Amino acid sequence: MTNSIDQDLYYSRQSILPSVGSEGKEKLAAARVLVIGAGGLGCPVLQYLATSGLSRITVCDDDVVELTNLHRQTLYTPEDIGVHKADKAVSFIKKMVPWLEAIAITSRINPDNIDSIAGEYDIILDCTDNFETKFMVHDWCYINKKDLIQASIYQYEGQVHTFKFSDAEQYLTKPCLRCLWPETPSRNCVGSCAEVGVFGAVAGTLGTMQANEVIKLILGLPTLETGQSLIFDMLSMSMSKLSWPKDGTCPLCSKQNPTMINTLEKFDSFELKLDNISTDDFLFIDVREEGEIPELTSIPFQQWPLSEFELYMDKIEDDKNYLFFCQTGIRSRRIVTKLKQAGKTNCYSLVSGIYSFR
Repeated sequence: MTNSIDQDLYYSRQSILPSVGSEGKEKLAAARVLVIGAGGLGCPVLQYLATSGLSRITVCDDDVVELTNLHRQTLYTPEDIGVHKADKAVSFIKKMVPWLEAIAITSRINPDNIDSIAGEYDIILDCTDNFETKFMVHDWCYINKKDLIQASIYQYEGQVHTFKFSDAEQYLTKPCLRCLWPETPSRNCVGSCAEVGVFGAVAGTLGTMQANEVIKLILGLPTLETGQSLIFDMLSMSMSKLSWPKDGTCPLCSKQNPTMINTLEKFDSFELKLDNISTDDFLFIDVREEGEIPELTSIPFQQWPLSEFELYMDKIEDDKNYLFFCQTGIRSRRIVTKLKQAGKTNCYSLVSGIYSFR
């Protein structure tokens, strides 16, 4: 099948652009790109990068497909529920581009494995949905002088950052993300897609913008500057660019020998990690909504959906300990905060939600 496809014809509409040509094709083929996250942002990123002329793409995501993903994560179908996103995404893009070398990593990227996962790549795309990972990846890219394209979405809007850390001048003179956010934002400072909702087209648009930035970066075309945000509001259809200054006291880029900043949340006393408790001592309560199952744990639990939580308040007994969990730990943390304020000292929130069960 691969041998029967005319690759020159496949890329012909792109290759005739003056900015591409044969030299651009070679640049694209030589680039090595890592995509972290194969969700709402990662899906359009992978579709457009796979068909752009890259020879190799690696996808890193430990999550599995869920029904609530499908309205915006366009590489998957209902038949894929329960399948690792990275595996399915690689299978999909290889059908689009049979000669593409596509690699799936089904591990969650973290400070312990990021060197081995990301070290060989030229450009890193952050398509994740949580602050801890975003800032960890950013700090690693700065220290290792890797180019980074980040995006994030919220309801009807999103933003894109391009950090050209491999460019010596920009590395020295332009601000990093820590100049704007010296400390990693709290995990509950904004709601997740599961909490506040999101337009599917917002994820598609911002992911496409990320892919566009990567292709331009490889070809040497103008991109966003390091320390600049492109903000797109799809309700008003308005777009703006905002820049922030370099901070001479930045905990990362002002250091002569920068080191990774601990982005792990400083947990409150009512937040617990699964590794640090005996599961027999707690009644596990899932506060996700019905559509967010499948169940990812063999530990017995009850489901008290957040939308109906007031109905379950009287069920909390003083002689039991309750461990609430959700998808990522944000909603359970908020619920337990309110319960603590109401005097329920036997209620706790599970850090990282259902990811703790993997």
